[in-house]
Amino acid sequence: MKKTFWLFALLIVLAALAGCGGSAADQPGATVETYLQAITAGDQDRMATVSCAAWEETARGEVAAFLGVKASLVDVDCTARSTGGDETVVDCKGKIVASYNGEDSDFPLDGRAYRVIREDGEWRMCGYGEK
Repeated sequence: MKKTFWLFALLIVLAALAGCGGSAADQPGATVETYLQAITAGDQDRMATVSCAAWEETARGEVAAFLGVKASLVDVDCTARSTGGDETVVDCKGKIVASYNGEDSDFPLDGRAYRVIREDGEWRMCGYGEK
């Protein structure tokens, strides 16, 4: 009896912890954050995994724009603004700081909306939308 009780209690705790992983509404924001991390790190492979097929070539251009500079994300927070089925608009706060020849340039992230779509069952960055 005691063994069954503890097994049942453990299952309840595990189920509760699994629910703490975030809601589906948070996933598009996390996708954009991963996209931005890949861009600033120059990681074309990672960027390709979070970009939709139609956006991948443009995303490669964005990665290329940061090659040769030291880039980092500062105070980035991305959240879904609106969801319409398989398409979501994500807003971000924070900035990209790019250093070249000892000079820093800031690129604020709040000036654009990020279009995220569900493709092949995953949320993927797929362009920019209306702010």
